Amino acid sequence: MDIIAEILETDRLAEEKLAEAEKKRAAMLENVRHEQERFESIAREDNSEYAAALADENERRLDEELRALKEQQEKDFSALEAVFEKNGDKWAEEIFSRMTSGL
Repeated sequence: MDIIAEILETDRLAEEKLAEAEKKRAAMLENVRHEQERFESIAREDNSEYAAALADENERRLDEELRALKEQQEKDFSALEAVFEKNGDKWAEEIFSRMTSGL
């Protein structure tokens, strides 16, 4: 009977080890799940920080381009005013002369 008792005891110990291994496995899976959630959270934070930085950079570039376009517009308008100031009277006389010559 000692052999049967030993077999039963070995079986009982194996069941205990199996139950303990199942508990460890469940704990490890839970740790993995927590780590995955933590990494996902970090990734979301990094992505939103990157998106905000990218939006800021795009806004800065757009502001610079807009400022340059406004400066160029002012230069062009000033040049146009200077040309008109220089030639406006002559153009007005020429227009008047062409309009009245056909009468």
